Parts: sequence; C-alpha cells; structure tokens
Amino acid sequence: MTVLEKPVPVAAKPVAKPKRRWHRIAIPFGVVLALIVATLVLHSLNEPEVDDPDFLSPISSAGLGSATLADRLIERGVHVERQTRTSDALLSAYQGDATLLIPAPELMHRDYLRMLRSMPPSTRVVLVEPDNGVLTRSDAPIEQVDRRWATAVVPPGGCVVTGLTQAGPAAVRHSAYAAFDDGRYCYEQGVVAVRWQLTELIAVGSADPFRNDRLDENDNLGFALGLLGQQPKLVWLDVHQTEPGPKVDPNASPGSDGVPPSLAPGGGGTGDGTGEGSGDGQGSGSGSGTGQTEQGSGEASGQPEEDSASPPDPPTLFDALPPWFWATLAGLALLVVLLAVAAARRLGPPVAEPLPFRVRGAETVLGRARLYQRAGAMLSGAQTMRRTVGPQIAVAVGLPPTAEAEAVATAIATQHGGDPADYLAVLADDLPKKDAELVALAARLDALLALVTAPPQGENRG
Repeated sequence: MTVLEKPVPVAAKPVAKPKRRWHRIAIPFGVVLALIVATLVLHSLNEPEVDDPDFLSPISSAGLGSATLADRLIERGVHVERQTRTSDALLSAYQGDATLLIPAPELMHRDYLRMLRSMPPSTRVVLVEPDNGVLTRSDAPIEQVDRRWATAVVPPGGCVVTGLTQAGPAAVRHSAYAAFDDGRYCYEQGVVAVRWQLTELIAVGSADPFRNDRLDENDNLGFALGLLGQQPKLVWLDVHQTEPGPKVDPNASPGSDGVPPSLAPGGGGTGDGTGEGSGDGQGSGSGSGTGQTEQGSGEASGQPEEDSASPPDPPTLFDALPPWFWATLAGLALLVVLLAVAAARRLGPPVAEPLPFRVRGAETVLGRARLYQRAGAMLSGAQTMRRTVGPQIAVAVGLPPTAEAEAVATAIATQHGGDPADYLAVLADDLPKKDAELVALAARLDALLALVTAPPQGENRG
C-alpha cells in the first residue's frame, strides 16, 4: 500500500497583487461626465431667470433688460405703460387699443391667466415662451410641442401676423408651438397667433428678441418693434415673483361681459397715465407717471374687505429647486453607475498569479478519479481514458493521432493478428456501467497499449 506524502509547501514568496485597472475606464468616463455636468451648469446659469428683477424689464439697462426696446418703441410714438401688478395690467389692457406684454407668464395666477380671454378684440396679448404648464392652467388653445437646447435663428417663412410681415430672421425658436384650432404660424412655429374668444393671443418661443444684449442681432429689433408697436399703447407687465390670485366676487353673474369687478388682491387701481398705477384696496390710488390714477377697484365694486384672495398655485419640488441642481444630481447618479460597473468586473488581460503550493500529479489523478466515482460518471471516465490512450495506440501502429477507432482496430489486427472487433470494443464500443467494468476497461487499454508498443522479438535477442 502506497502511503501518500503530504505536499511540501514551497518557500513563501511575496504574491504580487493584481493591479486594479478600473481607473483606466473610470477616469475617461469621469472626465467626460465632468465636462457634461459643467456644460449643463453653465448652460443653466446662462439661461435667464424670470425672477431676476432685470429680466425683460422696461427700465433695466442690463443685458437681460429691455430698456433699449422700450426707448425705441417710445420713439415710434408707442405709449409704454409699465405695470408691476397683474391686476393693474389687465385692467389697463381691457380698455382696448393696447398690446399686453407678459414676459413671465409662469408667475401669473391661474385665474389671471384665464382672464386673458376676456380682453377686447383691439387688445393683443403677447406671452413670452409659455410652457405647457402655463398653457394648461390658462386653458389657452395652444400647446408647446418642442423645446431646443439653445435658441435658433429662423426665417419668418411667409408670416401673415400683423406687424411681422416685413420682419427678417430672428432668434425666436427656443420653443415651438401648435394651435388646437386654426392658428397663424411664423418662424418655424416659434411664433403662433390664435383667436381666443375675442382676444388675439400670440406665443413667442424665446425672450432673445426683447433683450438689450440681443436686440441688434439679426432682425430681432425689427421683430420686437413690429410685434409690440401695432397699438398706440403697450402695457408692459413687469412682475418677477408669484402673486396671489384675484378675489372671487359672489355677486358676479356667470358669463357677464367685462373684467370681473375685483381683479387685484384687496382691490387695485387703474393707471391711465404714462407710469405705473396701484391701489391699496381702500379706495386710494397712487400713480408714478404723469397721468392720474382712479380710485381702487375695491371701493368701486363694493367688494367686502373680508373677502380672501384665492391662494396661488403651489410650486412643485421640481420648480422649487434650480435647474443646475437637477443637472448636477443626474451627473452624479451617472458617475455612481459608471463606478459600479467599473468595480463590478475588472477589464483587461488575465493576470498570472503564482500557486500557493505544488500538487503532485498522482494526487491530481486520484482526486479527479474520486470526483468521477462520486458522480457515477462511468461513461465520462471511459471517454477520458480512451482520449488519452487512443492517440498513443494510433501513432504506435503508424496512423495519425486523429484516426478513427475502426481504422486503428484494423491496423492492430493486421500487424499483431486477432479479431478487429475485439480491438474496436476496447477502443470505442464497450460502455462500462459499473466500477468493475471501468477498471477492466482500463486494464484492457493498458494491455493493448503494451501490445502495440512492445519491441519485436528479434530486437530483444540483440
């Protein structure tokens, strides 16, 4: 009985740790991701914010302001009336023969937006880049169908909107719109005009044509003057924060014509001068222009003082946080995913590692045999032996290692005599089903290999 010796461990050698190659993938992706995030942040910072006091303000000379456009309109004889409350702007525009410019419609209350349909036919209402939220709250017959990464300069394309027929290419296609009913389209749907009941409603897809720093580019100035200079009066709503809605008049009859008796929270005056007008709801009014201001609509309508204003639309979480925050959050999430992918599987060629100890060949054979025995894999064991011994027998009889079993059996019978069927049974046909049969097959393969490799008797004599 052979006693198996314990494996002798090889002298301890420092095992080289495989180099981590995840950084080869993570670093390029990280650089690209950082560039994307930086681009998104810079783009977000470059986008104008409607709550900026300079945004399209007729008294601001900043790049986002519109003082230059207001001066050009005044030079053309247009009376520019700046209003800082939505209620006052609606009351003034309702007098007719006016253009109502709303640079930040998203700051208007839902009830004020719906009052725009009550404007007379001689009033043109211009909304600057309203989104679908604004259009849905107002029930306007327009929808936003596209929004670009940056504003595009587009030609008018046969525009038939009054005031824009002679205008040239302008930077107005940041958003594109479509009308539910018949609409007049210009500038590749960057401008759409519809009749909303009696009101002429126009949606403009970008604020660029009204800004001081973009006014001289292309024909932005001609576009803005033609759009806003068709009426003798321009009511410019200069609001940069969300206002509460109007009071609800319980005595107003449904479907009655005209502006509701109370438009402003607590009542509001109407400014008919050149400046801005405001009322305090107690019957007093003040005007900063050269004209006179009427009494507040609170007293004129007999509106009870205890009436409460309609609450403004609650902002969503997406609106409460700036766009750059969401862009940065998305970039960080993508970076986490890329790092997880890089850490999950190491890419690159296989790394050779030294074995911790050596294993004798006899032990490897014995271990593999025991695995076959435990699994009951008789056929697999027989095939393994035949794949090992068969090529040796074929070479011994002068055939290639890949020769078929029938050819090898025939060659053995020719050279050494005997029945080829017996040799074929050993080489291929016999299928052992028990351990004893497998052991017998191994013995017959060894005997056959010894037969074909034995030297001739004449060589033994020498």
